[in-house]
Amino acid sequence: MMSAYSPAPFYNLSRILWRAGGALLLAVLLCGIFTWMPVSAHTYAGGTGRVYGKLLNGTTKQPMAGQTVTLQIAQGDSSKDAQTAVTDAGGNYNFPNLSNDKTLTFAVYIKYQNANYSTDRLSLVNQSQQQADLTVYDATSDSSKMAVIESTVLVQGVDAKRNVLSVSEIFAFKNLDGRAFVGSLDASQGRPKALFFPLPAGARAISLKKGFDGYRAIQAANGFASDAAVLPGDSEFSFNFEVPYSGNSLNFDYKAMYPTLDISFMVPTQMHVSSADATPKGVINNADHPYNLYNATNLVKDRQLLFKVEGLPQATESLSNTKNSGFSIASLNNLWLIVGIIVLLAVVILAWNIIRVVRIKLGLEEDTRKPAKSKGSAKGKQAKRAEEEEEDSRDKKEKALLKELLELDKAYDAKEISKSTYEEKRNKTKARLRTIMREREAASR
Repeated sequence: MMSAYSPAPFYNLSRILWRAGGALLLAVLLCGIFTWMPVSAHTYAGGTGRVYGKLLNGTTKQPMAGQTVTLQIAQGDSSKDAQTAVTDAGGNYNFPNLSNDKTLTFAVYIKYQNANYSTDRLSLVNQSQQQADLTVYDATSDSSKMAVIESTVLVQGVDAKRNVLSVSEIFAFKNLDGRAFVGSLDASQGRPKALFFPLPAGARAISLKKGFDGYRAIQAANGFASDAAVLPGDSEFSFNFEVPYSGNSLNFDYKAMYPTLDISFMVPTQMHVSSADATPKGVINNADHPYNLYNATNLVKDRQLLFKVEGLPQATESLSNTKNSGFSIASLNNLWLIVGIIVLLAVVILAWNIIRVVRIKLGLEEDTRKPAKSKGSAKGKQAKRAEEEEEDSRDKKEKALLKELLELDKAYDAKEISKSTYEEKRNKTKARLRTIMREREAASR
């Protein structure tokens, strides 16, 4: 598209803007640039690239015909839906004649029964023909086959001036069902039948992170509910929030909404935790920072835990000066402000790149960009395939052991087995499960 414009006048104008330092004028100019240089058909089409694949129903193990999949293109920080394709009788889709531009990446996605599914992002620079298969699952509202393998509550820091703790929670789910759990946010009958996360009293400034992209969340009871899908196998969800405190301690309530194998409660070493429900495990390092670790295991559904966080700096302001907003839906809906800032930054970066490209073409600046690294060799792909097969084997063993744990819990709750037999079998099963988890951890290093 640069050939459609005269580069010399464009360069002179950009030089004037940079010298003047007129941020407002630059923003106006960038908006103009953005209108004539979007991620458009002129940038993603006309090459030798091709993205193709098969849409499979992982629940029925059958290809899916007549489904509409969407090709999304991304360039820098911007992305857009480029085109759609309808799968044929064999579930196949095809997006030909795509650009090989190294600045572009492609992904295929579909929303099926209210769950989002997407391939990894692909570059067509070194390998112009790429297969990207997509697997979807039938949806269910039954959460009985879901468990939390590990839950982590991390107190990241404290702000004594504002009387708040900054907290992150991470949940590693295992869905033993062959269907995706997809909840509903319909609250007409009380708490929505959806993925639910309790929060301690007074929690506010909730920021949803991993696992929630493309989904909604609403305030519900003492926490929040989301219509995010939990796919068969492993899923991870995380979010951050703040919780106010007074004095130099905080009572932190935690409720296991799903059967939970392990929970880790971590606080900076200048703090400590008193809890009849957890065992202190000493100091561990997380992201190069030391934390005191407290651990609890084998939590049944709806089990309530209490952690008293002590050693906090004395609050310097009255909590009455800080209104407790709880879970603010407005904080989610007002993301347009943040998005606007991000878009403006993206536009600035885009304009800088355009100006730089023009300067390079005019010989005013050397192109110092490094060439993209080539893909792995065939030998590397074979090794990767072997690793994936080994991981699949571990997944199957882990699912079987988790199912065995859940069945043991049910049998014990129904008084079908004695306590001694229950504890003996459960300890053996947990030991085998931990072995598998250690193997996975070692393989990921």
